[in-house]
Amino acid sequence: RAEESLRKFADCQVVVIGNFHTSCHVARWRNKCGQRLCLQLGTLMNSSAYEDDKLKTVDFGPGMLRWWSKDGRIVMSEVTFFSTPSENMDEGNVEIVVEFDKWLDEAGLK
Repeated sequence: RAEESLRKFADCQVVVIGNFHTSCHVARWRNKCGQRLCLQLGTLMNSSAYEDDKLKTVDFGPGMLRWWSKDGRIVMSEVTFFSTPSENMDEGNVEIVVEFDKWLDEAGLK
């Protein structure tokens, strides 16, 4: 999906999408705009009955994409995904959302 999104949004340098199962990032180089990036995020929940019933594993937690540009072209990027499992999945789900919400406030993004 990440590669498909870069093709679909061909004029965008940065694309962020949600997949709800898999987290990844894709970087492509174009002479016109430099590096193009797609950040595909999984879910913010550790687990759900749907995935558990189907024996599916999901990537969970927030991701961070940082890039550096010169003259309107992305020349370097860095990607990090944060994920720490919890023994109590319900508690873990709430904790992840609360921490992410707090981070958005502190970063001035909310």
